Amino acid sequence: MTYYIGIDPGITGAISVINKNGDIYAVQDLPVMQYTEKKKEIDCKKLFDILDSLSLTQTKFVYLEQVHAMPGNGSVSMFSFGMTYGAIRSVIQTCGYTTVSVAPQSWKAHFQLLRQEKSAVGGLVTHLYGNDDNRFITVRGRVIDGRCDATLIARYAYETENL
Repeated sequence: MTYYIGIDPGITGAISVINKNGDIYAVQDLPVMQYTEKKKEIDCKKLFDILDSLSLTQTKFVYLEQVHAMPGNGSVSMFSFGMTYGAIRSVIQTCGYTTVSVAPQSWKAHFQLLRQEKSAVGGLVTHLYGNDDNRFITVRGRVIDGRCDATLIARYAYETENL
């Protein structure tokens, strides 16, 4: 079976997998190792296990949101984010997938979300997959941004590959 994989990179990012029918197969936060209260990094072994569990499918590509430095971000922060992005790309390649870098502007434009509030992403996800899907809502009722972004990136892959 073909799956469409989307990843919102970062320590608070997520991975989402959509099946050939456009339904969510899986969505979860990226696995993280926490060394101290402030020091966290991607758990590459767990991410490998997640991606490797899908390796018997026809899936060839993983859509990874392309990131870049933002004005106002500190150099230490950007270096850490770059290391996280590189680790995710390495795991994708090690699992035998090809990384497709997709700019946020591309997938957001596809869904007409450019210049929209962050909440519009969560609103579209709940519209597409139902308001009662608790995979996108915290216990306190907040939308989980990383999971919503990853799901729309996977949905972007699904829709653009099936034109």
